[in-house]
Amino acid sequence: MKKIFLLSAILLMSAGYASSQLKVASDGKVGIAVGTSAPLSNLSVNTVGDSTAAVSIERNGSMDMWEYISNVIQGNYPYISSTNYGVKVFTDKFTSQTSAAIYANSKFALEKSIGIKAEAGIATAIPSMYSGIFFPKAYGVYATAGNLTNGYNYGVYGLLTGSNNGTGIFGGISEYNSAIPGKYAGYFYGQTNVNGNLNTISLINSSDERLKTNIAPIKQEALSAIGRLNPVQYNWQQIELEGEVNDSTKEKPQYFSPDIDFEQLHYGFLAQEVRELLPNIVNEDGNGFLGINYQEIIPLLVMAIQDLQHQVESLQAGEPIKRQMPKDNLSDEAVLYQNEPNPFDVATEIRYFLPANMQNSAIYIYDMNGTQISKHTISQTGDGALTIQANELQAGMYLYSLIADGQVIDTKRMILTK
Repeated sequence: MKKIFLLSAILLMSAGYASSQLKVASDGKVGIAVGTSAPLSNLSVNTVGDSTAAVSIERNGSMDMWEYISNVIQGNYPYISSTNYGVKVFTDKFTSQTSAAIYANSKFALEKSIGIKAEAGIATAIPSMYSGIFFPKAYGVYATAGNLTNGYNYGVYGLLTGSNNGTGIFGGISEYNSAIPGKYAGYFYGQTNVNGNLNTISLINSSDERLKTNIAPIKQEALSAIGRLNPVQYNWQQIELEGEVNDSTKEKPQYFSPDIDFEQLHYGFLAQEVRELLPNIVNEDGNGFLGINYQEIIPLLVMAIQDLQHQVESLQAGEPIKRQMPKDNLSDEAVLYQNEPNPFDVATEIRYFLPANMQNSAIYIYDMNGTQISKHTISQTGDGALTIQANELQAGMYLYSLIADGQVIDTKRMILTK
C-alpha cells in the first residue's frame, strides 16, 4: 500500500511539473515554457508567440546584453557561448535525391509571398558610448556550403523559374518597389562593390538618350587632357583596414580579396593625378580609396583622335592647321598649351598666351628628374609659340613649364622619339 501511495505521489508531482512547462489552451494552442500566459501561436516555445505565426520559438537563455556590458566595464568578462540559435535543425539521413533541413513554401499573398524571412540586428544599435569597443555583425542570411563535391557547392542558390520577369538573387540598399525589367540571375539596386576579379563576357553601360539631360558637346580640351595623363605600370598591394577589430589576437580585415595575384603587372593611371585633370570621373569608396571610371576616358580619346585626324587631313591638303583659341583665354589669364605634335621626332611647337600685364615670362624645360635643361625667355605678350628642335634634346620624356612674374602658370609633358 505504501508503494502505491509513493508511486501516486511521484506521478502527481511529475504531472504538476509537466503542466507548468507544457500548456494546452482551450483553443488547442500549445505553449512550452510560456509561464502563466496563453500561447498565441499554434505552438509557442519560450514565448507566447504571435497569432500570425503557426510556430513561434524564442532563444532566451543567454545573458542580457546590458548585464554583459556592465560586467565588461567592471573588468569582468563573463562567458557566453559563441553561438546562439533560435532554432537548430539537422538532417543527416541519406536520400537518393534532395535533403533539406527546413523546407518553407509560401504559395500566395496579396502583397508579398516569402519562403523564409530572416532578420538580424533590425532596429538594434550599439549605444554611442560603446562604439569602438564592440564590433558585432548582423547577417540577414548566413549560408555556407562546401567540400561535399567538386564544383557543386553553393552558399546561396537563387533560381528564377517560370516565364515572368524577375531575378534569382536580389540585393539592395533601399526598398525596391519597381518591377524587375527582365529576367536576371542577379539584380542589384544601389552601389555594388566587387573586391576581386570580375569575369564577364561583356560589360554594358546604360547610355540611352532618354536617360540623360543637359546634353552638350564636351568642353574639355581633349588633346590637352589626354596628353597630360600619366600612364604607369604597377602591382596591387594588400591594405589592412582600420577600426574593425578590437582584439589584437585577430587579424584585421583586408581591402583586397585573398585570391588577388599581387605579382601580376597592371597598367593604368593614378586616381589622385587624374582627379586634378578630370575630377568628374574619380570616385571615393567607403574606405576612402579613390577609383577611376575608365570608360569615361573613351569619349576624350575619340575627340583627340578626331582632332588629330583633322590636322592630318589639313596637312595632306596643304592647308595651315587652324588652332582654336578658347575665348575665355583671350582676356587676362596666361595659358600654356600642349605641344604639337606630341610625340615628335623632328620639331614641335609650344603655344602660349600672355596677357599684357605680364612682364617677366619664360618657358623652362626639365627632364623627368626635375633637372632644368633649358630656359626660353618670352619677350612679347599675347599669342606666341616656341619651336623646339629634336636635335636640342635626347630622346625621352620631358616636362615644360610656363613661369610668368614668378608664378607657375602650367606644366605639361612632351615626348621626343628618334
